[in-house]
Amino acid sequence: MRLLIDDLTSTFLKSFRPEHKRSEVENYQNYYLGPVVFSERDGLKSIIDGQQRITSITLFLIFLNHLQRDFAEKVSISDLIYSEKYGEKSFNMIDENRRACLTALFETGEYSLQKEDDETVQNIVARYEDIDQVFPEEMKK
Repeated sequence: MRLLIDDLTSTFLKSFRPEHKRSEVENYQNYYLGPVVFSERDGLKSIIDGQQRITSITLFLIFLNHLQRDFAEKVSISDLIYSEKYGEKSFNMIDENRRACLTALFETGEYSLQKEDDETVQNIVARYEDIDQVFPEEMKK
């Protein structure tokens, strides 16, 4: 996770200038994450390749969403984290075993591990904590 955060923030900072308008971000350097392969069978979508990348980006987006909560100007990024259909929110990347963890992280930025949580949920919580530790302080403003 450290490498991803370092890469994303350094790529952003190469283009960033304090005098830039927010709209200028559209012209900043891109960052290639690699391919993601999806499959659909019997109406159910699944990720064949790229689950770890999607999970990492989802956690990063949740972190950024929390980071901006007290800002006067916010960027709407929740659509990248979850979708809403018929009034029901669902994470764009979801496995039922992860729903409680992702929901807590999205809503509060914290999740207390439960006895029944599997290794994947434990890893998600650890990676989310990693983001907070490695995200550059100067960018938190």
